[in-house]
Amino acid sequence: AYDKTSRWEESLTVWQELLKTDCRSLENWNSKGRALLNLGRFKEAENCFSRALNLKPNDSTTLNNLGICLMVQGRPGDAWRCFEMILDEYPRDPVFLGNAGLALSRIGDYYKAIGFLRKAFKYGSRDPIVLNNYGVCLAELGQYQEAAQFYRKVISKLDTENTEVLSNLGSVFYKTGFHEEALKCYLTALRKNPQDPALLNNYAMALEALDQLNEALYHYNLALDIQPRNPIFLLNKAVCLDKLQRQNEAMECLDQILQEEPLNRAAWDYKGALYLRQGRQDLAVDCYNLALGLCYLPKEDLFVPKTPRLDRGIGA
Repeated sequence: AYDKTSRWEESLTVWQELLKTDCRSLENWNSKGRALLNLGRFKEAENCFSRALNLKPNDSTTLNNLGICLMVQGRPGDAWRCFEMILDEYPRDPVFLGNAGLALSRIGDYYKAIGFLRKAFKYGSRDPIVLNNYGVCLAELGQYQEAAQFYRKVISKLDTENTEVLSNLGSVFYKTGFHEEALKCYLTALRKNPQDPALLNNYAMALEALDQLNEALYHYNLALDIQPRNPIFLLNKAVCLDKLQRQNEAMECLDQILQEEPLNRAAWDYKGALYLRQGRQDLAVDCYNLALGLCYLPKEDLFVPKTPRLDRGIGA
């Protein structure tokens, strides 16, 4: 974990220094944003991509990076608008079509999403990202059996087992309650890429579902070693700590999320539940009121984590 994190930290330092001498470089802003994105510092990454768009408003690389960043923050509506702008210029690009389809599936426009993903499949059928996104959309539609069959077919066609596909196959098993099968998929993927934070998080979730809580906590910590500010990992760790009767530590995780994202509805809601179990009804009511108030903000403005998240197909 140290090697991967330090690599992105070093990359971030390099691009920060370059921006001091050339703050109008599109490449520098995009590269800094990608480093921040890989470190789980999503808001800072979004700011970098926005700065890049100020320099060149219709740049496809920047729009794609921003769309990815918005997706991982739970803002698929805003992400879709980015991908839509790209497709005006590149209507047959399989990766952009795949990303647009996945954004639409998150919004809930599944039939339109399937249309985009079929086009992506047509123009780039052997691209792992495109294959992966198509399976993701099947899972989002609740077609878990079809998604699992599709992923198995993909794995059989690829020269080597692709970690993105294995992860989503694991997530399909997770959603259908086959947690041991999910573990096998995640473990196979982790052997190929042991420092992938999302894989570590998914593996921990499957362990948690099997009541292997201490082992799950260990893997949440490994994921957080790589992306210490990632709100998804922090919330999952808080839930696991709560199950282990370590409520004070769980509260620390929630406070860390809210320090970075004060509008995180899920964190306020879970914090209210912790206070309620501690008998602190007044504080619980305050938290629940905040969470309820956030329900009335536009959905794209909120970070609402899904469990498990099937967004592994979007690539930088």
